[in-house]
Amino acid sequence: MAFSFLPWREDEKQSQKKQFTILGIVGGILLLSAFSLHWSIDAQISAQQQQQRFVEEEILATELKINALYVQHSSREHARELIPLIETLQASRVKVIDIFEGLSNNIPSGIYLDSLIRNGSQLILVGVSESALEISQFMKLLSAHSAFKEPLLVETQAIQDNAAAHGLRFHLTVKTFSEEGKEETHDTAVK
Repeated sequence: MAFSFLPWREDEKQSQKKQFTILGIVGGILLLSAFSLHWSIDAQISAQQQQQRFVEEEILATELKINALYVQHSSREHARELIPLIETLQASRVKVIDIFEGLSNNIPSGIYLDSLIRNGSQLILVGVSESALEISQFMKLLSAHSAFKEPLLVETQAIQDNAAAHGLRFHLTVKTFSEEGKEETHDTAVK
């Protein structure tokens, strides 16, 4: 008895061919699905990165605006702080001129000033005089002037050269007034 395996083998071949085709189609669908999923995720990541860049740019622009406003506010505050100083300087400019005019117009001949120091409301005058009479006259003229009050002679010292007196070195203080009648409080030195 002889068996023929040819129809069975042929059926097996057809069945394998069918399974291979189905596997190929399923594999293709899976591959296409994986590619589509990958493309979709890439698109979402790209969109998210673009949105993140936009947000970062907006944050940077906002920070720049905030910094500009801070600088502007600081400048404005600094200017506001300077306004009283500028007003004081403008108001005291006239007073300084009045003080120097008062000194120059009231220095008698025979008195020479070596230094003038302003310490708050007080002027410290150091100089040389030919006699005590001129110092006394200078003090009277200062007390009569509207810019000064309370002249006070702190020290006098005779200047001697070869045992002969050649005048007096003096140290005198006098107070000054502001325009409102208050004593000045700024510190300056002039030599």
